Amino acid sequence: MNQIRHSFVGKLMVLLGVIVLAVVIMIVVSFQHSQRVIQATNTLRDTGMRINQYSHRANTSFLTMDDQSNMWVGLQGYGDQSLSQATFNQIKAAEGSLNQSLQDLAPLMTKANDQTLLRHAMQDANRYEGYFSQVEKLNATDHKAAQQIMFITNSAVSNALTSDLNRLEAIGKTIVEQNTVNTLTDAMSQERIILFGGVIIVLFALGIMFFTYILLRPLSLIAKRVHQISDGDFSVEALHVKNKDEIGVLAESYNEMVNRLREVLISVSDSAQHVVAASQELMANASQTSVATERIAENIQEVATGAEKQTSSTHAAVSTISEIGMSAQEISKRTKSAAATSVDATALSNQGLVAIQQVYDAMVGIQSQVRELASNVSALENHSQHIGEIVSVISEISGQTNLLALNAAIEAARAGEYGRGFAVVAEEVRKLAEESAASSKQIADRIHSIQTEMSATVELTSSVQQKVENGMNDVQTAGAAFTNIQRGIQEVAQQIEEVSSVVERMSVGTLDANQSMKIVSDLTSGAFTSTRNVSEAAQEQLASMEDIAASATELSRMAETLQEKLSHFKV
Repeated sequence: MNQIRHSFVGKLMVLLGVIVLAVVIMIVVSFQHSQRVIQATNTLRDTGMRINQYSHRANTSFLTMDDQSNMWVGLQGYGDQSLSQATFNQIKAAEGSLNQSLQDLAPLMTKANDQTLLRHAMQDANRYEGYFSQVEKLNATDHKAAQQIMFITNSAVSNALTSDLNRLEAIGKTIVEQNTVNTLTDAMSQERIILFGGVIIVLFALGIMFFTYILLRPLSLIAKRVHQISDGDFSVEALHVKNKDEIGVLAESYNEMVNRLREVLISVSDSAQHVVAASQELMANASQTSVATERIAENIQEVATGAEKQTSSTHAAVSTISEIGMSAQEISKRTKSAAATSVDATALSNQGLVAIQQVYDAMVGIQSQVRELASNVSALENHSQHIGEIVSVISEISGQTNLLALNAAIEAARAGEYGRGFAVVAEEVRKLAEESAASSKQIADRIHSIQTEMSATVELTSSVQQKVENGMNDVQTAGAAFTNIQRGIQEVAQQIEEVSSVVERMSVGTLDANQSMKIVSDLTSGAFTSTRNVSEAAQEQLASMEDIAASATELSRMAETLQEKLSHFKV
């Protein structure tokens, strides 16, 4: 059975293997894209946002330092020392914030060009601070020289540092935008991969359902024919199944079994008719012999004149009994052949039961693999939920950033003219936060679509599992039908054994009758010399004929019973 080409189990295993491979590939690719999304999100959080934050803080600090430096130089000569000192303190605070921001940017700059730009910005900051140190020394003693340095000499350094800081801030924005685009691209790619994989899995599942229906359809025909046979109808047509797998072998075995059972029933029916005819003929001969024997007993005085006639009659009886014996031997041979055929039919039914059990075992393996597939799809759904949680965290960060930008704008509005630069920066931060929130919402919508499709996949997997269970029930029903067939074959075999036993007894009776008729023939030959011996022989012959008549009656009754049993079968 394992050498059958195009095995039914092998076909199902190949289809399931393709589905499992597709699911594994989809899971691996989805996992890789998920890792890329997570990595891009971490880069956005750990690198892009920090570069953007530090560069923006450095730029803002320098703008504050430059504005307050110009204001501090301009306040000299007005005599307001408290305002001058407060302005100077703001300059120092902005200077410290600028230097700290540039130092914080140093470990985040990984590209050579970015590192060169950062070093250039640090050098310009040092040059600016050097000029301011000169202004600080000359502001009280030589105010015009301090103004010359602050407003003219330092302008080139101020413009260069402003350009450097703007470029650093642009780098941070570029990194944030690039990581955002990468995240969206990976998310869209993952969505397309999952959608394509889902479509492939659905198509393969539909293919398996259709293929399984085509393969299992012959089983319903076999079950229907087996039910007809269990009702005794052997006139069913042969099954024509094109399958080359276990089901095709099962159909061929079924056809061979039905043909052999039909031959056995026809043979047994013919044998029963022969037995009835032979028993009736035996009864007629026995009756005739009994009448002749009685006439011999009554007309013992006429034995001499009728001896020749009696001898002829006994010879005819011997010939008839010999024919009966030959018929009995032929019946015995046919019953033995029918018994051997019933043994072959039992073996074929056992093969059918083995094939049904193999199909059932294969369906059990399919059910286990479908359950494992459902478990893998559920795990993938859990991963998509985890990604949704990460996107929710990003949305919350965007909301908090938007709130901070709003607070910064309010504080800038309170500062008036001096906070105008802060207001512009706060507006940019707010826009960036809104864009991040919109992107996070799109990602969340994509994740929700993925989760919906995964739920549909779980339902489809459950449907496939239910189909497999239905197939297992059909296979069990077919197995029960084969068991009924086997039981019917055993009953027929038992009846054949009974017929064989009766035929053997009939054969023994005919041998006895033949021997008795030979004795009668010998007695009639000597009737001329001993009428007493003829009379005694006639009495013995009468008793033998009565036994033969009784045996013939019993044989006829058993043959009629066998015919009645066979009448329930339609061939």
